[in-house]
Amino acid sequence: MKAHRSAGRGVLGRAGFIAFAIAVVIASPGLARAEGAMAVGIARGGVAKGYATGFAVNQPTVKAARSNAVEQCRRMKNSNNDARSGCEVVVTFHNKCVASAIDPESGTPGAGWGVGSTQQSADSQALARCRAKAGASRAEFCQVTDRFCDGSSK
Repeated sequence: MKAHRSAGRGVLGRAGFIAFAIAVVIASPGLARAEGAMAVGIARGGVAKGYATGFAVNQPTVKAARSNAVEQCRRMKNSNNDARSGCEVVVTFHNKCVASAIDPESGTPGAGWGVGSTQQSADSQALARCRAKAGASRAEFCQVTDRFCDGSSK
């Protein structure tokens, strides 16, 4: 009888531990809230006419990440109404890093974004896309302007 009770406590002990572990994961901001999104708005006539971006990281759901990224894009102060009105989600991610790169010269078409398992990877993708859009004469001017990591990524 004594052995039976001991086994019963072991099962309850394990169940309690599992419940505790689940609670810790849910309460940990970097683990449970690791949904991210990026929104981009491009003015009619292309990036040279206006470009806006918005980011959301460590959100509780993909829906929340998408909504917040679009809202941030629509609020971007360094852009114009035409670009901001076209904000749409271009990517969602989980435990990843995101980056945006632009050619800082006004009226140029260089802009790009990237998502990767590391910040370096996201930066590289963003710069490659920016350089491809900027063209040979402006490619060297592309620079990462925004970068964020979501969840446990670095």
